[in-house]
Amino acid sequence: AVTITDDNTGTYTFAETYSSSPIVTLGAYATDGGVVNVFITDLNTQSVTFQTSAPFTGTVYLQVLLIGSA
Repeated sequence: AVTITDDNTGTYTFAETYSSSPIVTLGAYATDGGVVNVFITDLNTQSVTFQTSAPFTGTVYLQVLLIGSA
């Protein structure tokens, strides 16, 4: 999870390096009462960068999946 404070971008570095880009899903939980969409702007074998539709305060939760071998 990535904590966001009055911002609309973030990056999560994976715990391991993948041989190909994994599948990543994102979900935003706003603690400031806002409602935002979150989408991936960059994905590679080491990290994912995302942006939200508006600045908010809360948490972006990630699910990282790889089908096959790492």
